[in-house]
Amino acid sequence: MAYTKLELVEPIYELQEKETERQYYFFHIYCHEDSDISSFARSLDGLKKGDIWRNMGREIQLEFNPPKDKTFQQWNAYNQWKTRKREYWKCRLKNIRDELQKDLIEFFKADSVELRKSAQKDWLLDKQIDMDDKTPAHLKSKGKNELATAHQKKIDTLLIESGMPSDITQSEVNMNVEADVKQEVSADVKLKKMQELADRMEGMTYD
Repeated sequence: MAYTKLELVEPIYELQEKETERQYYFFHIYCHEDSDISSFARSLDGLKKGDIWRNMGREIQLEFNPPKDKTFQQWNAYNQWKTRKREYWKCRLKNIRDELQKDLIEFFKADSVELRKSAQKDWLLDKQIDMDDKTPAHLKSKGKNELATAHQKKIDTLLIESGMPSDITQSEVNMNVEADVKQEVSADVKLKKMQELADRMEGMTYD
């Protein structure tokens, strides 16, 4: 059978117009295999439709008869499996990063609410320390200092999570500049963490 190179249409990892269901079926299985096409073909050698294919902990009841190695090589070349497999995981990892980013945003929203509540309670605790006549002055002073330090940490965290500058007494110009920088740094840190996760996943076997 003569093959011609597929003209790919986005999304290229989905079934293409001139691609058969059988070809796409095995391409989709191959997308989740951390092996070259020859190794993948050998793992299916001797099997037929209805048989259980087992490889690297995966088990699939085959819905089509696997082709021979030569045919797999042709499908790989003409149907551009390597390019499409790379795009498949690129899009999948992007979706994972998008979901992680969405989860982070929701977390920081909830975290900010709790931090605000806790920071507001600090004012009441400070007044209670002032009104405490039974505690020695040096202990009251120590308590107020510890409370002030804890309160400032909460404020700093809220400012970081919101992308605002920690020194809000500076001029409006400097304030806007620093806010932009802090927001970029904060976003960079979050994205770096997500990228590290994505890189680890990309290095894993596709099971």
